Amino acid sequence: MMSYAAVPAASFQGFVPWHALQVETDEVYVWRGVVSGIDILSISDAQAIALAMGKASKGLNIYLPLVPLLFSLRGIALQQITPNSYSLDAAFTAAGGEILPPGWETATEMGEELAKELRQRWPEVSVSGAKYMVIDDATPKHPALDFWISHPVIWDPALGGGIVVTEGGPTAAWSLFQGLYQGTVEQGRQLKKWPRKSLPPLDKKKNGLAEPGVSWLPALLVVGGIGYVGYSIYARQQGAKGAQL
Repeated sequence: MMSYAAVPAASFQGFVPWHALQVETDEVYVWRGVVSGIDILSISDAQAIALAMGKASKGLNIYLPLVPLLFSLRGIALQQITPNSYSLDAAFTAAGGEILPPGWETATEMGEELAKELRQRWPEVSVSGAKYMVIDDATPKHPALDFWISHPVIWDPALGGGIVVTEGGPTAAWSLFQGLYQGTVEQGRQLKKWPRKSLPPLDKKKNGLAEPGVSWLPALLVVGGIGYVGYSIYARQQGAKGAQL
C-alpha cells in the first residue's frame, strides 16, 4: 500500500518548468496536477485515469498544413496524498520539433478537460495545481529521460481515423496495463508498476494502512455445518431408540 506524501517538487537538474514555446523529439513533456475526489482501488481505476488523460490531451495536438504536431502519452504516475487525493503526472513525447504557435492549450485547460472525462467515473472529482514540466536533453542527462523516451505509447493521437484531424485512441500497451506507475515521473526506472491486486474499500482502511476485509460467512457456514451434523447424529440415535421399544 502506498504511503501518503506531499505533492512532489521538481528537484532534479533537467526537470524544469516548461513554457510551451518549442517542442523537440528528444524531450519528455509532463502534465502535473492534483486530482481529488477519486478512489483508486484497482488497476482498472488507474487504467481509466490514463485513458481520461489521453482524451484530455487532444488540445496538445496541432494540425499544421503538412506535418501535424502530435503528442503521444507514454504513461502516468500517481502518488497518494490523502485517502481520495493523488498527485498525477502524465509523460508525453512529440513526433516532431516545432516552434509552437499562439493559442496552444494551457495546463489548466487540460486539467479541466481531464476533470470532465473523470467525472464519468467519479462525479465529485476536481483537478488543481496543473502545470507543465519538461525532462529536457541538457547535459548531464536526466536519469528518467531514456526511460520515458523508450517507453511504449499507451495513447496514440494518430489513431481513430480521419485525414486532417484524428480522434486518437488507446494502444495495445494500454490494454495490457502498461504505463501505470506509483510515484512521480522523474523517478524513471525506479518507478513501481501499479499493483494488479485490488485494494480494499476506504472504509476498511485505518491510519492510511489497508486492512483485510472481514467476512463472517465462512465462520457461519462452519458453525452451521457442525450444528447440522450434531443434530443428524442425535436424530438417528433417537430413531434407533424408538425402533427398540
